[in-house]
This record gives sequence, C-alpha cells and structure tokens, in this order.
Amino acid sequence: AAPAKRLLPEWESSSQKLMFPVRPRMPMRLQQPLQLVTYDVHMPDALWIKKSLAEYDIPLEINELPYAEFSHPENCLEADLVLSGEALGDNLEMALYEWFATQTSLRHCIGDDIRQTMDNKLLDAVSLPHRQERMEAFRKLDIFLQQQLVLMPLYHHQQSLHYDERVQGLKLNSWGWVEFKDIWFT
Repeated sequence: AAPAKRLLPEWESSSQKLMFPVRPRMPMRLQQPLQLVTYDVHMPDALWIKKSLAEYDIPLEINELPYAEFSHPENCLEADLVLSGEALGDNLEMALYEWFATQTSLRHCIGDDIRQTMDNKLLDAVSLPHRQERMEAFRKLDIFLQQQLVLMPLYHHQQSLHYDERVQGLKLNSWGWVEFKDIWFT
C-alpha cells in the first residue's frame, strides 16, 4: 500500500493543489467524540485514525458494523467520518463513473448542495467526447470532493492475480474477489 493524495495513483503527480474555501477550525474541545462508522476489514485503519486524532486531543468513537449493515445508507447518516474502501475495475472510466454515481457511503453522507454539484459534474463529464477529457473531469471531481472535505483518500493498494495459463475468465469483482462461476479451464 502507498499513501494517497488523490483518488487514483495516476493522479498523484498532479501539480494542482487543493484549495479549501474555508480553513477548517477545531474548537478548543469537542462537546462529544467524533463518530466513525466502518466495517471489519477497515478496523486497523480506524484504530490508526483514532490514535492519530488522540495525539491532538480529538476523541473518536468507532462504530464497527457488519458489511451488510454498513451498506445501508441510514447506518452512516449520524457519522462524522465514514471509513470505506473501493476496488476499482480495469475500466477506470466506467469504474469511476459508477463509484461517483452510486457509492452509498459517499452519496448519502453529503449535503444536498454538494450531491447536486457532484451530479452536475458527472453529467458534464459523461457528455465529453473523448476519454481523456472525461478522465480529466473525474480527476477534477476528486479534487472538488477533497476541497469540500468530503473525500480523503488514505492509501492505494494494487491487487493482482497470478494463475496458470489454463485458467480462463478469471478476474476480480468490485469487492476484490474472484467470481468462481465465471472461470473455466482449457
């Protein structure tokens, strides 16, 4: 895994700096701990976040949900932070569109204004004639969401498959798992 500044590793070298409309301010003391919602595979990261925030006297409570419950948007609505992961497919253009358009923990935990702006930017992106232009629009959407303090990529992890050449139809699904029903041997 490598630390992330952008949603995709290819965008890491972008020289465009994030410009925040309002500098975030922390009160001297929070009235109650921040609430983080996540699921089992992200608990090590959640504990790291809790430890890191504690160094600044920012309390954090972690609500670990089974993935089946985490995937229901109503379970994340009261959270201050949502820790999730995404496995993007090889067709990055389609994977990014799908993620921005349908990712539950993203779409249901942002305000209506930001969601509407995101939807407008998505519509503008898919109407562009060339893939390179659409990918650039998605990169700018990534920057927009970070500037709005909605998205904060932590790290990138590359998954790969190693298999015998006789195995066919093998690929990872959006959860990073093999669809065994789709493979065959030659």
